[in-house]
Amino acid sequence: MYTIKETINSALNRIKASQLIIACFIAMLVIVIVSILFNTDSEGTTLNVVLYLIILVYLLFNLRGTGASVKLSLKSAFKINHLKEIVFIVIANLFVTVLLSVMPFSMSILGSDILLNNYVVVGSDIVLTIILAPIVEELVFRGVLLRWLGSRFNIYIAIIVTSLIFGVLHDTGGIFSAIIFGVCMSVLYVKTNNIFVPILAHMFNNIIAEFLAYGYFDSLLNNDFIFGIMCIIGVIFIIILVYYLFKNFKKFKFYLKDFRIES
Repeated sequence: MYTIKETINSALNRIKASQLIIACFIAMLVIVIVSILFNTDSEGTTLNVVLYLIILVYLLFNLRGTGASVKLSLKSAFKINHLKEIVFIVIANLFVTVLLSVMPFSMSILGSDILLNNYVVVGSDIVLTIILAPIVEELVFRGVLLRWLGSRFNIYIAIIVTSLIFGVLHDTGGIFSAIIFGVCMSVLYVKTNNIFVPILAHMFNNIIAEFLAYGYFDSLLNNDFIFGIMCIIGVIFIIILVYYLFKNFKKFKFYLKDFRIES
């Protein structure tokens, strides 16, 4: 039995968006200074790991005292019904991403093995993409910004704005698929009232993204017949996702009873 002194959500409610933005700006400033001093690429994967670590330290500092709540929430995130929903959203997002990749303004989803021999870059990329990015981005976009905007406007505006920003910052694989994924992560968070559910979904999604990034699916994606089948499945999944989101939006009044947003 855990004695909960403070829940994760109440701690997230205390983090002001302005303070978070300042913390992110300071973190980026540190990265720029380091890149100048050591003559490195400020957008390099290794430095991005440092950037995310700085932001994560800031977030964990604000979440101190929530250990018992973290343990309970993490355990709850692995419930079968949550895992089923996570798998559905991630698989749907994969096919939707493939479908949207045919649009002229979308980036290619074909991978590259150019950096596979650079173990430092590959290792940093895996740590960043699969571990740090899901944790930091879900805490920032869903945990802080969604709750902050929801307390000042309403939850629907909060979901739209945070998902748009999330999508714009994720051009790899397509902005529109990232926006859709952001909306789904927001719904998961509001529905489950558990930040670890979208974090797990984000991790699972990024594992698949890593396989795409390093070209492991290229043989399939370069086959016109298989690619066409995947696009058809993508159309089906878009319809299913629209139904899924519409169904959950109708239940938001019920979900928000547990999902407390404090101004």
